[in-house]
Amino acid sequence: MKKIIINDNDENTKYLSEISLETPIFVKESGKLIGMIIKNDNGWIVSVGADIGAYGYFRSRELLIRNGMKDFTYEFFVED
Repeated sequence: MKKIIINDNDENTKYLSEISLETPIFVKESGKLIGMIIKNDNGWIVSVGADIGAYGYFRSRELLIRNGMKDFTYEFFVED
């Protein structure tokens, strides 16, 4: 898996701007997979189970990822 980043780059990372809206983005906390980012009528959210979100809706994937990195210990990944 490649870690998603917003401001930096190396061979094991990928810029969010390079990831299509259809690409699954997985979320890890403390090295464990906890869910994935989904979009529904309310916006973007980290889904951790059927109809369960981790920390609210955001109007963009970037805002969700920035807040997840800042406010939680979340890391975001895509398959390589």
